[in-house]
Parts: sequence; structure tokens; C-alpha cells
Amino acid sequence: MGNALFATKSLDVLMREAGDTSEHSLKRALGPVNLVTLGIGAVIGAGIFVLTGSAAALYAGPAIILSYDCGLGLYLRLFDARRDRCLDHRLGFDSRIRIRRSDRR
Repeated sequence: MGNALFATKSLDVLMREAGDTSEHSLKRALGPVNLVTLGIGAVIGAGIFVLTGSAAALYAGPAIILSYDCGLGLYLRLFDARRDRCLDHRLGFDSRIRIRRSDRR
């Protein structure tokens, strides 16, 4: 059996799968404008990431490790706070909207 990492499909199979509109097929949600803006955003984002990394390597030295650790800690804390809000419905954003809507009646 061949290596699954380098497996390919023929063009006929790809075209048949693209035209499939059954219940279990993926629906097209992005149009041409969405795809172009996604590509532009990816290029700009990669450029900003590269410039930040090169500036950090030249001017920050070992302190950049501490900076990334702090950023990672804050990022993980964000998800922890969101999880807490999901577990307690009184703290969630959606429950405040429901309370405000019920007060109008």
C-alpha cells in the first residue's frame, strides 16, 4: 500500500465531489470577495509576524521569551474566563440579552 501522506485524487474524482449536493456534503459559504480578502489578510498578517519577530531578535534579546510567556498566559486565561461564563449562565453575555429583552415586556 502506498504512503498516505502523498496520496492524490484524480481530477475526475475532485470534480465529482465538488458537484455533490447531498446532505453530507460541504456547502460553499465563501465567495470570491471573501477569498480575496482572506488571502490579503493572511499576507498582511504574515508580514506583521515576520517584522515583529525580526525586530524582537535584533533588539529584545532573551526578554522576548518572557514576553511570549506572558502573552500565552493571558491567552489561556481568556479561555478560562469564557469557560467560567459558559458554566454559570448568570455571567454569560447571552443571559444578559435575555434579561434585557424580558424587562421590556
